Amino acid sequence: VNWKREKKITYYLVDWEPTWEPKEHLNQKVVATFEKERRRLVRKTFIEDKAVEDNTLNDTEG
Repeated sequence: VNWKREKKITYYLVDWEPTWEPKEHLNQKVVATFEKERRRLVRKTFIEDKAVEDNTLNDTEG
């Protein structure tokens, strides 16, 4: 599943037929699970990127 936003409407790319569907056409539990996992991955990526950035700064100080 992937997502995009156009004119303040969120669409999801569904696998069973490759079309962009508005949230209202999808199972809301599936959407909620997807959104929760997406937010978790965004936070994880941010934390990892910040750790790399901080480590890079520490390497240049010595």
